[in-house]
Amino acid sequence: FEEEGIDLEIKQFGSGKASFLAMLKGESVDISAVADTPIVFSSFNREDFQILAGMYTSYDDKVIARKDKGINSIADLQGKKVGLTKGTNAQFVLDLLLNYKGILSSFRSGVNITRW
Repeated sequence: FEEEGIDLEIKQFGSGKASFLAMLKGESVDISAVADTPIVFSSFNREDFQILAGMYTSYDDKVIARKDKGINSIADLQGKKVGLTKGTNAQFVLDLLLNYKGILSSFRSGVNITRW
């Protein structure tokens, strides 16, 4: 950026959602790279932001588990804890998958992971 005469500071966040919320609060960032779900949820309550560009489409999301936990299929997730960042595409896609497989909605609390 500097070679092109652009004065830019890049800040790292634990998720796109965290970056987006900081932008909405006027804290430390002017623009944010974020997936669709946080944008949709925020648009229900406010209209003071706009989408400037779409960067990618992913059909490559994964649900992964350790081999030693006995999880070999989506049905094996019943009663397990899932790490995700709530209010993001990860939660949305997981909820769709669990719904499709008929896994109880009470399971869907998940464990909110906001940092690595």
